[in-house]
Amino acid sequence: MQTHQALQIPTRKLMVDISLASGASLSGNVYVPDQARLSDVLNDDRGFLPVECSDGTFVAVSKRAIERITLPSAETASRRSDPFATWITLTDIQNRPIYVNMDRAISLKRAMAERRGRTAERTAIGFTGAENEPLLVIESPEEILALIEAAKK
Repeated sequence: MQTHQALQIPTRKLMVDISLASGASLSGNVYVPDQARLSDVLNDDRGFLPVECSDGTFVAVSKRAIERITLPSAETASRRSDPFATWITLTDIQNRPIYVNMDRAISLKRAMAERRGRTAERTAIGFTGAENEPLLVIESPEEILALIEAAKK
């Protein structure tokens, strides 16, 4: 009889708050591979996101049901993962705060974006290794650069 040893991938634990499209929310831990970002896990091929609840149980949350995931704070997130990461707080196109690690950002481009029939100026942030659409925020490239400089001090 053969035995198979499971492949172990080093991960780090991120505490997250998850808002679901149904209006429900939950807090828990998501395990992210050491060499990946939370967005990489959210955009991988799996349809479900395993979340460790505060009581130690795990639930599988459908990625399609997730409306928003936030880290408790940029300061907490950066201390947990990489103490040298450049986390800043930006505002998404729905006027909600988001916490962004700018270490892998490669472009800031201001452009007009249309959403729900309205046109507004937005900044698109491109990241290395991201095949997806850029992240859209309301801050200007100049404001983002100032936030990055302040975070590095």
